Amino acid sequence: MARHRFRYRGVAAACAALVCVFFTGASYADETCNSPYMSKLITGQEDYIYVWALGVDGIGDGSDKLVTVDVHPKSKRYGKVISSVSIGSRNEAHHMGFTDDRRFLWAGGLSDSKIYVFDIGTDPAKPKLARTIADLGERIRPHVNEQLEIAHPLEPALSHLSFVVFVAPPLSGGDARHATIVSPGRLDRSPTGTATSARMAVLDARGTLGETYVAESVLDTRFSGRVVGRTTVGELPAIVPAISGRAWITGFHQLVVDPSDPLAGGFTLPDTWGSGRRTSLPVRRHSGKPIDSPDHHTGAWWTSH
Repeated sequence: MARHRFRYRGVAAACAALVCVFFTGASYADETCNSPYMSKLITGQEDYIYVWALGVDGIGDGSDKLVTVDVHPKSKRYGKVISSVSIGSRNEAHHMGFTDDRRFLWAGGLSDSKIYVFDIGTDPAKPKLARTIADLGERIRPHVNEQLEIAHPLEPALSHLSFVVFVAPPLSGGDARHATIVSPGRLDRSPTGTATSARMAVLDARGTLGETYVAESVLDTRFSGRVVGRTTVGELPAIVPAISGRAWITGFHQLVVDPSDPLAGGFTLPDTWGSGRRTSLPVRRHSGKPIDSPDHHTGAWWTSH
């Protein structure tokens, strides 16, 4: 739960699932959900609290919602829900934050990478869903492919726009802020290594690339890029970028090979998925030895391996 004071009315925000709110006095920030970058935005008594609530099947339209609760002790609506904005889908609502001018609230979920931008500046008591960023990126991409000629000098299969990168001024000391939308509409939580490399190539071609290029993500994580070499791709000049960042080990995994496994050496599947009757499926090991036995019919092989 995070409190927030707007310039003419106090507002607050919280990330929650099903929320029951009981107020006995002034509202205060809950550091469990409060980003450290928001703390400086939240001071004093607030008029409203925003709850980014999980949708539940059978309750209302079942969608995630931004719920506004009146929390000013002197208000006649104190402790009551005064507004609810549905996003029209259930995406396991999780975490949100204010823009630095506190006029918009950005919210996301765990089951997809869309960012929902709510306008809380026009009327803090009645927020409106202003934009869904992932949708915007996906809408731009096909039009760019249609209107601009994109040609890779060596690989024809790469002659199209793969994803859209929104670039904005930095907020935490970097050179720029990235929001990368990849098909079918997912927001990359990192600054995106490919996007950082591409951005460096563009800036270098313009003559404006410095010694390093630091890209920020929407989560304030960073990638730092530098040019370690120069080359050509086809007849075009190109850079060789090196991208660095931070990562943490989240687990250890062990893979084993059973010597009795007939497919231990790996396999490739021929293009035999026709509409006719399937009897046995010839499978060829990487060693070159064919396997064609009753134990390797399509269904049995598929389920047992």
